[in-house]
Amino acid sequence: MRAVLEARSGLAPEQIDTLCAFGQALIEKNKVMNLTAITEPQAVAELHFLDCIALLRAEDFSGKCVIDIGCGAGFPGVPLKDCGAVDQTDASGFSGQAHDMAAGNSAAAGRGG
Repeated sequence: MRAVLEARSGLAPEQIDTLCAFGQALIEKNKVMNLTAITEPQAVAELHFLDCIALLRAEDFSGKCVIDIGCGAGFPGVPLKDCGAVDQTDASGFSGQAHDMAAGNSAAAGRGG
C-alpha cells in the first residue's frame, strides 16, 4: 500500500501514514463486515485511495465540507480529508470509527454508529 502511494500519490509522508493506517483498519474490519471486495493492500491504494485523490484534478475542495453519505467504507470523504483536500468531512458509521482508530483516537473509536 505504502509503495503505491509513495510512487503515485504526490502526498506528504504523514498523509501517506494516515492513509495506510486507515487502509489497514479497513482491511481488518472487512474480515468481519462486508465493506469492500477490494482487500489486497496494493489494490486498496490503487482502487480506493488513488481514485479518491483523482477527484482533486476535477474540483478544488479547499475550504469546503464534504458529506459522505453511504458511499461505502468512507470513500471518498475520508481520504480527501486525510490528504488535506477538505477542511471537514462527515463520514459516519464504520468509516468514522475506522478513521478515528487510524488516527489513534481510541475514545472516539469506541462510539456506536
